[in-house]
Amino acid sequence: MHLTPMTLVLLRTTIAMAAALVGALAAVSVRQVTHERLCTMISLAAGALLGVTAFEIVPESWRLLGGSGRALGATGELAVAAAGGYLAFYLLGKFVAHICPACSATHSENFFSSVNLLMMISIGIHSVVDGLGIAAGSQGQGSKVGVFILLAVSYHKVPEGLALATLGRGSGYSRAKAFTVAGLVELTTQVGGFLGLLLLGRVGAASQGAILAAVAGSFLYLVLHALLGEMVKHEEASVVKYMLLGFGSLMLLAWGLEHLGLAG
Repeated sequence: MHLTPMTLVLLRTTIAMAAALVGALAAVSVRQVTHERLCTMISLAAGALLGVTAFEIVPESWRLLGGSGRALGATGELAVAAAGGYLAFYLLGKFVAHICPACSATHSENFFSSVNLLMMISIGIHSVVDGLGIAAGSQGQGSKVGVFILLAVSYHKVPEGLALATLGRGSGYSRAKAFTVAGLVELTTQVGGFLGLLLLGRVGAASQGAILAAVAGSFLYLVLHALLGEMVKHEEASVVKYMLLGFGSLMLLAWGLEHLGLAG
């Protein structure tokens, strides 16, 4: 069945948002989310994001930037765009509010006790970029890179929704209000998807490649922030184990979808 670009992006951003709501539902359904459980989910998600960044987004971005005919120039442009995406997330987290409370179990436990407006804005911007990445990967029916991005973002959305709803509960919200706030913030994923549709429909392949590279840079920031923070403070072997499990399970799932004809 052929889907229009708008329908495809709407479907994929809805799946990603649903993953966040699964995490939020888990947070409001249990008495306490343990550090070990949150760290495990964060490490799994980081592995998935690392896999899709290294093996799908970066090569696709390089191809769109014309890498086969101008390897050096395309590599430089990719590096600059990726650095821009990384730097934007770093500055947003440093000077506005933490952009991803789900990226470090330790940070979530020790430094964040409540949800505030700046944090919701910051996480909303993060989710807009997730939606933009989904839209960028959805250019072309059945695009394999699009399926990989959707899966990796969905992996990350579960602990993100979990952390956001947990912080809501820490702010004194009722279970229903904490869940609702998490859902409203995560709705910005779909906003990012629609913005991506509007933007990507008006630019050429090279610009699409640069946008994908910037998304790769933002994903790399999330991965490094998640893994390094936990590895410095806690058992390295456990973090690495679950990161590899996330990486491997993403690749296996995407391979299965491809062989079923559900990813081009």
